[in-house]
Amino acid sequence: MTPIDTISPYLEGELKSDFTSWQIGENGFEFDSAIHPEFIGKLTTSFVMNNNLLAKLLLIDGPFKMNGWKNKEDSRNVFLIENAFHISKYLYDLKDWRINIPEPKGLYLIKRKPMNSFYPAFVMRYVYNNFFEMPREKQRSILEVKNQMFDAVKEYGVFPSPFSIDSEDNFIYSKFENRVYLIGFSLWKKK
Repeated sequence: MTPIDTISPYLEGELKSDFTSWQIGENGFEFDSAIHPEFIGKLTTSFVMNNNLLAKLLLIDGPFKMNGWKNKEDSRNVFLIENAFHISKYLYDLKDWRINIPEPKGLYLIKRKPMNSFYPAFVMRYVYNNFFEMPREKQRSILEVKNQMFDAVKEYGVFPSPFSIDSEDNFIYSKFENRVYLIGFSLWKKK
């Protein structure tokens, strides 16, 4: 069962993506799959690339089996990262002071080391997550800010997935910037 099968009740219509037309990442657009990923979500995994940007790709143990690229037969899976990019870009371009999104860079085919195979990825600015290092009292105030951002995005007709509402995996807190960022838009919808 692929991630798309797991969440299909939340999606509508024909979900196809022509990832073969995406730009191939050049210098620095490589991730080492032997190194522990930066973020592991339910549907995607994120690696810091050689250029210090973050690449969000589908779970390697999901549609990307180690022995082959299953999305050659079923590109619906790529919809998850493509949707995440489009929602992220839309929210970022709003420039609303109430909504923080790591800068989206684009959709790229990036190289997985040591295999030298290419994977479709949503590439964005990397922001280190300090949330789980914070005292519980500070975490509560961070969660309040996240919920205020959810309310703000709804004003623009963007709706978080049911999985995102209470999850502590779909936002980042940067202690250095003292800022909360929304992430994890794979199943979000825009009206």
